Amino acid sequence: MVLDLLTPHGTTVFKNIYELKPAHFAVFNNSGIHIKRYWKLQSKEHTDSLGKTCEHLKYLLNDSITRQLVSDMPLCTFLSGGLDSSIITKFTADYYKANDLPTLNTYSIDYVDNDKNFVKSDFQPNSDTFYVDFISKRLRN
Repeated sequence: MVLDLLTPHGTTVFKNIYELKPAHFAVFNNSGIHIKRYWKLQSKEHTDSLGKTCEHLKYLLNDSITRQLVSDMPLCTFLSGGLDSSIITKFTADYYKANDLPTLNTYSIDYVDNDKNFVKSDFQPNSDTFYVDFISKRLRN
């Protein structure tokens, strides 16, 4: 049944609108809705060394990010202070520098009294602003 392919908590704020499970797509046509899985994660033993793993990850990140930098308009990045945006911003800034492009513009958002309401945890020992400033300073050098 089609509804079995929707996420367990797949309801949304819209009546009769549901989410698809990850790695699925839907096609709706005259014969109805058809949902298919397009990707499945396979768990395998990791046998590469730490060095080879880091090298491979760097290659994959560089390849993926560089492919997104093709544009006829100036680009910028949103630097939230999180790991994803920091990595994307660093790779993009390095690409700009290596290709003699103008300095990369980055944008961040902060909230009134965010520093007063921030609570440290093992997961997030510093506020996002700390990491935004940290990355921004590194990019200027």
